[in-house]
Amino acid sequence: MTPHRTHGSAGPAWFVVCATAVGLLACGPLPPLGAPALCSTRARAKPETLRPAEWFHFLVDRALDGGAADCTGAAIAWREPKGCADEAESPVVSSRFTDKDLITSRVSPTEELIWVVTHHFADGEALGPVALVRARAGRVEVTAVGSLRARTERTRLRMEQLGDGRFLVAIGENCAPDEPRPCRRSMVLLEQRGQHFVPAALLGNDGACVGRAEIDLSRRAVVPLKSGWNRRFELSSSTRFANGSIVVEEQVVVSDLDPTRPTAPPRPARRADAERVVRFAKGRLTTSDVPLWSRVVNAEQEVE
Repeated sequence: MTPHRTHGSAGPAWFVVCATAVGLLACGPLPPLGAPALCSTRARAKPETLRPAEWFHFLVDRALDGGAADCTGAAIAWREPKGCADEAESPVVSSRFTDKDLITSRVSPTEELIWVVTHHFADGEALGPVALVRARAGRVEVTAVGSLRARTERTRLRMEQLGDGRFLVAIGENCAPDEPRPCRRSMVLLEQRGQHFVPAALLGNDGACVGRAEIDLSRRAVVPLKSGWNRRFELSSSTRFANGSIVVEEQVVVSDLDPTRPTAPPRPARRADAERVVRFAKGRLTTSDVPLWSRVVNAEQEVE
C-alpha cells in the first residue's frame, strides 16, 4: 500500500529554535517537537516497520518525463558545491527500484537516516534523496532532506558535529564488476543547513576549492610506464573525529609490476605517509593540506 504523504513547512518556529540552539546543535537533529515536519506519512509503529517500497513512495515523486523529486517537491539532483569546477557527469544507468536501493541507519532512539537510491552512475556511485526522519504519534516525519551522491556497498550513514556545523556522513564503497577487491571506499559529507542537506566544498588554506567534501579511505590505480612495466598506486586512510575536526591519516604505497610475469611479487618503488586535518568554521570546510593521493600521483606523473 502506498503511504499517504502530507507536507509541512519550515516556518518561523524553526528559525527561532536554530538561533537559540546554534551554539549547541548548529541546527542539527532536534529533540521531539523541535523542527516541524517537512512531510510525513502514517506508520504502523516505528519507521523500521515501513517496507522498502513504502519508503520509496513516501520519499520519491516520479514524473512522466523521467525526472524525480523528493517528498517536498525539490528535484533529486547533484550539483557540485559553489566555487568548485563542474565535473563531467557519468551516464546514468536507469534501473527499477529494489530492496538493495534502500539504506537506513539509526542515529538516535527516535531518529533514522534514510537514503533511497534513484539513480545509478557508471562509475559506481549512486544518487537519491536522503532524509532524517523521526517517529511521533503514529507517523513518520521528515525533519531534514537533501540529495546524496555516494557509494552504495557496505554503506553507513550518521550525523557528526564539526566545529559550529552539523554534517551527514556517508561512508561506502564500490568494486569493479570484474574483480571484487580491491574496492574504492570513501566518506562523503553533506552540510545540514536548517532542514536541508547540501553539498559542501572542501577548501585549501588559500581558499581555493580542493573538491567536493569527500575523503578517500581506500583506492587503487594502475598506470603503464614507458619501460613496459605497470606502476600501481594504493591508498589506505583512517579518520577520526576529534575536537570538532576530522583527523585524516593517509598512506600511499607505490610499486611496479612486470606484466610479463603476473605471478611475480611487485617491486616496491615508494611509500608516503601524511596527516591532515579537516575543520569547519565560519561556514567553510577546510583541509590543512591537499589529499596525499593527489600529491603522490601528480608527482609520479611529472617524473615519468
